[in-house]
Amino acid sequence: MPKIKINSLAAGEASKEEFEASLIGEDKYTFSDKENKYTLTILDDKLIYELDGEGKGKLVFEKDKVHTCDYETPYGALKMQLKTMLLSVRREEELKIVIHYMLNIDGQEDFHSKEIRIQA
Repeated sequence: MPKIKINSLAAGEASKEEFEASLIGEDKYTFSDKENKYTLTILDDKLIYELDGEGKGKLVFEKDKVHTCDYETPYGALKMQLKTMLLSVRREEELKIVIHYMLNIDGQEDFHSKEIRIQA
């Protein structure tokens, strides 16, 4: 069973998470925590990160592009805008994805960084 490790930096706060994942298609993984189920799809030039649970949304990361999505929470929907500055996908002993992006929620913009490692 693949393991997914995610290191994040958001608004100056660092976090680390680790999940057991299932491969559900070519370069498509699913994993979950107590609140949400996540689906991660890796395409040639973009990454799609879907959440379903307490939060619902579909985040699309594509270098030098801006994508808008609605993020549903138990308290209402938020409009989110993602501008991806870096999207790097390297396949070596493990799959390594690095994303740098600006996240704008209701006019509040913050820099975010994620490193996702998938080990078979």
